[in-house]
Amino acid sequence: KGPNEFHFDNGSIIIFKHLEDAEITCKSLNIAAVGIDEADEVELDAVQMLIGRRRQLGYPLLFFAVSNPTGLTHWVYKWFVREPSPTSFLFRTNTAENYENLPPDYIRDLERRYPIEWIRRYLRGEWGGLEEGGPVFASFEPSVHIQKSLFYKGNPVWVGIDFGYQTPGVVWAHPDRQRRCQVTREWLPKEMDPAKLAQGILKRNEIWFPQAQFLYYCGHDGKQHNSSSASTPIEIMTANGIRPFWRKHLIEDGLTVIRNLIKIRDDGKPNMIVDPYCTVVIEGFMGEYRYVPEPKAGLQAREGKLQKTGIYDPLFDALRYITYQNYTLSGDKPGEEPINAFSSED
Repeated sequence: KGPNEFHFDNGSIIIFKHLEDAEITCKSLNIAAVGIDEADEVELDAVQMLIGRRRQLGYPLLFFAVSNPTGLTHWVYKWFVREPSPTSFLFRTNTAENYENLPPDYIRDLERRYPIEWIRRYLRGEWGGLEEGGPVFASFEPSVHIQKSLFYKGNPVWVGIDFGYQTPGVVWAHPDRQRRCQVTREWLPKEMDPAKLAQGILKRNEIWFPQAQFLYYCGHDGKQHNSSSASTPIEIMTANGIRPFWRKHLIEDGLTVIRNLIKIRDDGKPNMIVDPYCTVVIEGFMGEYRYVPEPKAGLQAREGKLQKTGIYDPLFDALRYITYQNYTLSGDKPGEEPINAFSSED
């Protein structure tokens, strides 16, 4: 709680400051040089103010910035890549260059857990992505992942339910004999209460999967009351013959499970396929399900920052409830004989 200043014997001073509201708090500075860490998290107004405070005569008036790669609209990219000054210099690196100084399997573990946009930015050091609202599942390949599903007698049918209230979504999935996930059916009704939603699900169960065993999954909001009913959605569903399971989790963790399921295994096949019937889910996988633009992109800015269109998000929420409760974070099935969810190069 000191003054955050380091004084040299020659009278020079280094001032350490956070840059929140710097365009206001730094107006009175009279400095020779500025150094910014995590520049991708700093607003343009703050940077411009600091550059304007470099006004000590007889000094080179330097500006240093250390940053993760940013999106193509960020001031860092504009100043140092798109419209660089003749006197500016850009030094680029990536995580692999520091391999010898990192713990064993550090990079490999992050590659398993990170979405492809994070891998490109935070591991490979590539520009672009998060600020422009990139696709959630960039590695989805229609020629690989879109396949006709088959029914395996004795295996359960998983039903994911996103109550959504105004825009609910339902997804049916079914494991094959190797417990690979087949996304088989989808339903996107509008403004349907839990009782009618349950009746619609049961009706479709009879048509699509006669005499099958069903397991139901929903989000933790199924335990919450709303102003229009004294019962929770799970209680209403249970009263109508459907008993959903739920497990609270971070959104990004659930999406990571799906990303690892669609990775190509050693045998050239993914652990998840999507039936051609599921046209909306397929559109979402092919790029319509996206992150919103992030002006201050960072590792902590992703949770919940998904586009809410009422079209793709209810269905992918429903799919996330299924996969998170039936597979591990790496995309394996829980048990003694896990599926190899990764290719040999991973």
